Amino acid sequence: MASVSGRWKVTQLQPWLAPYVTRVLEALEAVGIGGTIYDVYRSPAEQERRFAAGDSRAHGGQSAHQYGLAFDFVVTEGEGSARQREVQALWAALGFTTISWDPAHVEFPNWKQFAGK
Repeated sequence: MASVSGRWKVTQLQPWLAPYVTRVLEALEAVGIGGTIYDVYRSPAEQERRFAAGDSRAHGGQSAHQYGLAFDFVVTEGEGSARQREVQALWAALGFTTISWDPAHVEFPNWKQFAGK
C-alpha cells in the first residue's frame, strides 16, 4: 500500500484546512499514490533564504507557507514525473491553487485575504 510520509507536517496548516488535506492524502493512499510532504510552514527568514538561493520566487511574508496555507507534496515517482503532474491537476480540480513551475506546491486559493495581506 502507498503511504505519505511527513504527514505530521499537516498540523502546521491552518486548523480549518488540515483535516481536508488529511482526507485528500488518505484518498491518494487508498488509490495507490504515495509521496512526501516536505514543506509546510516556513518562517519569513527561511522564505527569504530560499528566495536568495533561487528556490522560491517569493520574499519572506509573500508566501502562503508563512500563513499555514500552503504545502509541498512530491509523489514517490518524483517531482518531474507524470504522476506528479496528475496529482497537481487533482489538487487544482479540488479547488487549490497550483503553480506550473513548481509542481509540488499546493496552496489555498486567495490565501492573501485569509493572511491579512
